[in-house]
Amino acid sequence: MRALRSPAARRTVFLTPGAAERRLGDWAGEVPAPRRTRACRGRVLVVDGLTGSGKSWLARGVLRRAPRARLLAVEEHVPGWSGLAEGARRCGEALTALDHAHGAVLATWNWEAAAPGAPCGLAPLDGGCLVLEGCGALAAAARPLPHVEVLRVLVT
Repeated sequence: MRALRSPAARRTVFLTPGAAERRLGDWAGEVPAPRRTRACRGRVLVVDGLTGSGKSWLARGVLRRAPRARLLAVEEHVPGWSGLAEGARRCGEALTALDHAHGAVLATWNWEAAAPGAPCGLAPLDGGCLVLEGCGALAAAARPLPHVEVLRVLVT
């Protein structure tokens, strides 16, 4: 697994699956340290990778180690087989709302019915951690989020 450059670490780290689950779970469970220059609203762990790479496995492991963390799965917001860009856009807008200390309401997709699903509410971070998982997660988080700590992970 490859953790992409984090703004704090400014380096790339390669981890085995077990080590990644432990270290990322510990990171997700910590309360972010207050910053001198800006208020930190919480943390976002972004987990992306190809289909079958282990993104969901890693996200579930992180959530087991950090039970107060919440999950936002990109695939639940992708409107059909050709809607990945739209799903990433929806999740990105939700991240922007969280950065501004707001909640968000996201449109979902019912894959069984191949139709729009019920809206999904997302509460503000309030110092907690959100795990954004799925194909397109890195695209969703490729925006300035100055009030949250973001750690971007590419699972290979």
